[in-house]
Amino acid sequence: MTLSEFLQQFCHNSIIRVLYKPEFERGYAPANKTHDWDVVAMDHEIINGKGVYGALKDMTVVKVIDLHFDVSGEIKYSHAINIVINGY
Repeated sequence: MTLSEFLQQFCHNSIIRVLYKPEFERGYAPANKTHDWDVVAMDHEIINGKGVYGALKDMTVVKVIDLHFDVSGEIKYSHAINIVINGY
């Protein structure tokens, strides 16, 4: 299922963070140019091919993950839905 299809079916007016699994590394990384955890987008932006993750709308969704962020305020949008895509 593509990211766009997934968002249309399961997310409505949601804040999304798109991640990928870097090769030869542990964990996940944000799929944006700066690899910034604070970069998020609304689901409708991605579906319409706009915003920071718009170009990734045709990528395959691997899974949705739950990440625990320290609530000290260092990471914005800790409540965003974290979606892992295949490749980047």
